[in-house]
Amino acid sequence: MVKKLSLILAVALIPALAWSFAKPTRLFLPHLNGMQCNGSVCVEDTKEMEKAIELYGSAIKAISTSGVPLRSRPTFVYCSTMECYQSFGGGNERAVSYPFLGTVIAPASWQRYITQHELIHWFQFYEIGAVSTMMKPEWFREGMAYVYSGAPESDIPEHYLPMMAKYRKDIVTGIQRNLGQKSLNRRDISDMHNQAIKYAPSGRRTSFHSAVYGGR
Repeated sequence: MVKKLSLILAVALIPALAWSFAKPTRLFLPHLNGMQCNGSVCVEDTKEMEKAIELYGSAIKAISTSGVPLRSRPTFVYCSTMECYQSFGGGNERAVSYPFLGTVIAPASWQRYITQHELIHWFQFYEIGAVSTMMKPEWFREGMAYVYSGAPESDIPEHYLPMMAKYRKDIVTGIQRNLGQKSLNRRDISDMHNQAIKYAPSGRRTSFHSAVYGGR
């Protein structure tokens, strides 16, 4: 009987322990962590809700226009203080996305291109799978996110620039391999990313992306 009660108590304590020590799990119920939410957007300060909704919506629209549609809208928490950001497990980075949970934006990172960057990671999670995405090389994960983010080069860490170049180059190589083409119209290198989506066979986008961007 004592063992049974101990087991029940241990099981009952699991959610409380997770809430205390596995801070990203708070994204399941952000309102219990002091956030105010409207759909997929949560803020620490209700006065910032309109700004956050506009930021999130414009970023969704921008990447969709670029040919990167999202299957669903992940939860985004926009923090106004570092205390808020750290309470969800954030550290020294500018934003962080947790597969299956959501994204937390640091107080100094309320720029559209940072939201777009994180949304691209969600596109990767949805299309390739969270685990598979995390196993891909950094040049793919971050190169793609920075390319589609539209971030100004002045705000991109220098060591990511070669990754972006490799991502751009491998898109063309992948399209050529999948389509059997010897050359592509290279009027505007930014259009290559749209072409990668455009030429993906309907219903086979995931396998196309995996073939183009996988494993190397």
